[in-house]
Amino acid sequence: MKTSVYDVMCNFFHYYLTECSVEKTLELMSDEFFFVSGRGNEFALTKAESKKRLEIDFEQRKDMQLCYAVNKYKQMKGDDKTYICWGKLTIQSTSQTVRMEPVTMMVTVGLRWENDTYRVFYLQQEKIYELRKTPQTLFSREKESVLLQAVQDFMPGNKLGGYWEENLPFDVVNKKMLDELGYTYDELLEVTGGYLKNIIHPDDYQGLWQEMEEAFQEDKTHQKALRMRKKNGEYYWVYSIGKKIVTDDKRQMFISGMLDISENPFFTEKQHDESNRDYLTGLYNRRYARTLINEQLSSGIPYGLLLLDIDKFRQLNDIYGHYVGDDVLILLSEVLQKYTRDGDVCVRLGGDEFLAFFPYLHEGEVLKLRAAQINFEFKNSLDKLCPHNQSDGLTIAGIYGNETATLEKLYRKADEILYQIKECYTEQVKIEVKALGERELL
Repeated sequence: MKTSVYDVMCNFFHYYLTECSVEKTLELMSDEFFFVSGRGNEFALTKAESKKRLEIDFEQRKDMQLCYAVNKYKQMKGDDKTYICWGKLTIQSTSQTVRMEPVTMMVTVGLRWENDTYRVFYLQQEKIYELRKTPQTLFSREKESVLLQAVQDFMPGNKLGGYWEENLPFDVVNKKMLDELGYTYDELLEVTGGYLKNIIHPDDYQGLWQEMEEAFQEDKTHQKALRMRKKNGEYYWVYSIGKKIVTDDKRQMFISGMLDISENPFFTEKQHDESNRDYLTGLYNRRYARTLINEQLSSGIPYGLLLLDIDKFRQLNDIYGHYVGDDVLILLSEVLQKYTRDGDVCVRLGGDEFLAFFPYLHEGEVLKLRAAQINFEFKNSLDKLCPHNQSDGLTIAGIYGNETATLEKLYRKADEILYQIKECYTEQVKIEVKALGERELL
């Protein structure tokens, strides 16, 4: 039976704080352990280095008897093997000879499943920072107190509170957040105009909004990796974890803790992948697809490309609603992935426009067959999702060749074909595939 992550965390603190057992503490630590002190210093320690530090620590407090309590505990699942936990840790002495005032700190603990148990790979401790509040108080003192306490208790690290409205106007921010961004409060207010959107990377904002919308409608906590811009112009990665509060005047507010993950190797691969993908469908986004496809095109390989958009998509949105519209976009992404190979590149360009790139494709007939298969399955699935819809499925423009090109040039050519199809063709299956010669790219 798996021991819960909470129990492992408590056992870790018990062996470290109360028993002062080097062996038992080390047994619950990962082979590589990351520790972030209250001053922000980060250390990566091997088992041998951790053992040496523990021995010195335990020797220094050998006459102290400590007990601890964990309050305001929360946890989130990272991937199949990782949890991030946080809460208020209060430590006090039970010794009759050594007196100390109780110490309370916020702690973040990362646990990973290793060798049949969870082990601690990350520990961060920090003071509780004061919040800076805007002068425009739009709710009662009682509600303000609840809000500030919620921000304080929700999660250690950087904190922001604001309104869940267009562009995310912010209302509270703590000192640690300001320090990390490099701004004073007045500077941040001036640079952003009071809107959080203005320091979030453009590729990440829509995904954050979508995540918040879905979470808040179900009264759940939102979780999202995103990039924020510092005063020096550089972006860094944070993991935003937030919840909703409703003010006296019925405005919806968000409370977000921002955990800095820019230097944490356990998040690097995941955050890199997220930044390269469309937030809704999981397909590659336009920016990253341009890099992938241009790298392959530069080598002069044979290729095929399909540019697709959904017939009468706006009408589908209007009749069935935007949530069903999102389901239609996801449906097309799933069909595309079914009819592409490993190494092919599927992209959501934006709205209802998609692209599929097929490297090393030699035959135009193969590309035509692939386009017909995609359209046939999408239309059948669409009819089940949206009965009695008036959409003909997809409009698809295809090109193939082996001339050296760039994605931008291929896209322009395919877009011309797509326009011609919409203007001239009336049959239900709107597909046109053309061979591409060098002169057509000029």
